[in-house]
Amino acid sequence: MNFILGLANFQNNYHKKKSYNLTKSQKIDILKNLKKNKIYEIDTSPDYGNSEQLIGLHCNSSIKIHSKLRAIPNTRDKILLKKWVDKNLFTTIKNLKNKNIDTYFFHGPNDLLKYQGKICHDILMKYKDKGFFNKIGISIYDPKLYEKIFNNFIIENIQAPLNIFDHRMISKKWLNLKRKYNFTLSARSLFLQGVLVDKSLFYKIKYYKSKKIVEKWFDYIEKNQLNAVEECLNFAFTANIKNVVLGLNNLKQINKITKHKLKYNKSLLNFKTYYKRLIDPRKW
Repeated sequence: MNFILGLANFQNNYHKKKSYNLTKSQKIDILKNLKKNKIYEIDTSPDYGNSEQLIGLHCNSSIKIHSKLRAIPNTRDKILLKKWVDKNLFTTIKNLKNKNIDTYFFHGPNDLLKYQGKICHDILMKYKDKGFFNKIGISIYDPKLYEKIFNNFIIENIQAPLNIFDHRMISKKWLNLKRKYNFTLSARSLFLQGVLVDKSLFYKIKYYKSKKIVEKWFDYIEKNQLNAVEECLNFAFTANIKNVVLGLNNLKQINKITKHKLKYNKSLLNFKTYYKRLIDPRKW
């Protein structure tokens, strides 16, 4: 399994608990030691604080980088949209100090499927052909729009949620789409914003039904004397996922995860739920 380090937590005040937030020196330490800890890809965004600048200054040039286009403005002026795309892309390239961008992601399907999305996609296709990055991707939350996206756009890399509870991206329909369109697939939200591995984050869950589902998960972990982080990783392995985007707070966590010996555990597939108020954090 290939672990991609997500840098969303490089934002200042990312966590409500201040002790969880990374200092600048901690961020630099992580970036300088990626390869030593068997991390060869990172996922960033201009919205993730000063992460791009830190990558440009401190990251090994062989690390594969994924970044994102900011949310597209509503202007219908094609010239202004071209200037906006140029500013975003070339600011990212400048911040990264011309390090290789593997995938340049759209922020989400709502951006891509509106009038401006087609224009921005066409602009980015031209920059892709010129070698400014290797692939165009999209980060998605809900699988309902998959086919509409694939029928209208060239998308070569997709990030989508997957975890113990959310199995939508490993459904038969989804796997058939992957075979048909041959895109790279990366799972994110494996720890469901930390709720699956840290009971102190249970406060994030508001709805009674959601709480009961999560409690059942922790009952399983405690009854069988298991490690929640390791079982989340084992779930991805059992689901045959090749790429996983993880947000981690320090080198010790990274090292522990990359050294974990993955195990097949079919019982982990039994926690599937379609309860949107739990599997979609936007509804919390």
